Amino acid sequence: VDGILNVFAADFLHLSKYSLLGPSLGGLPMAAGIALAAVHLVGVALAVWGFFRAFRYFFDPSDLVSPVLATALVVNVAAYVLSVAPVTLFDTREIVAVLPFGAVLAGRMVPGTLTRLPRRLKPALALVSVGVLACYVAGLGYGTAHRPVADFDQAIVPWLEAHHLTTGLGTYFEANLITMDSGGRVAVRTVSWQFTRDVPRRYESKADWYDPRQSYANFIVTNTADNTQNPDGSPRRNSLIPLPAIAALHAGPPAHVYHYKTFTIMVWNHNLLDDLGSSRTSLPGRIPCYVQCT
Repeated sequence: VDGILNVFAADFLHLSKYSLLGPSLGGLPMAAGIALAAVHLVGVALAVWGFFRAFRYFFDPSDLVSPVLATALVVNVAAYVLSVAPVTLFDTREIVAVLPFGAVLAGRMVPGTLTRLPRRLKPALALVSVGVLACYVAGLGYGTAHRPVADFDQAIVPWLEAHHLTTGLGTYFEANLITMDSGGRVAVRTVSWQFTRDVPRRYESKADWYDPRQSYANFIVTNTADNTQNPDGSPRRNSLIPLPAIAALHAGPPAHVYHYKTFTIMVWNHNLLDDLGSSRTSLPGRIPCYVQCT
């Protein structure tokens, strides 16, 4: 429920000064953020209303689109709940399809019912609708007025290619962004970094990525720029790895250590995949990093 509210921008319960949309990271003031999130509950209510009406008229031959969308919502949410994806509230992005599907259902199923309301209620309904729409437009305007945050991971791709470093290890964020930004020319694989034994991370990954017979990974990359804030205001180091976790590879000291902009690149002269444990896990290990971070 929290996740679906978050997708609809209606999760006013989890807004805080240090949240992604909070004032400390350039978001709205707390009062405005909570008010705008509460207004978005109207959209949630309309989507839920449209969803249940679609099942009420499931076998109506005049409308084949709405039952399909309602069924797709059920399939998306059920597959998400039964998968390894739901770990944090942030993971609800995997079911972002509930937003457009719910919006279409609200638009197709609700207006016909509203037109049958008593005439004396329609002016008040129109006034409320205009007010809600104005709040949505204000929120959209606030968002579009801010420049998008630059993708700082793109900077490292030419450097890695120039140094012939094509496969390495890192955290979830660097692994996904660098691999995507390079179009797969540089592949960084995410590892569950632990203090006892590092293992492949079984989360949106493939087993053959970690097979030393198929890949040769000889570097680890970390990034100091990928930080958010914890509720207490301390830095949440999402792309740094604890030194004891790197030592747990038992790979010995790196042959070379490079520093490029906000990145640290540690290079070995052998395949680090040989040093990983075999038991895979969906957990990130000691990430985000809090102590002895590199």
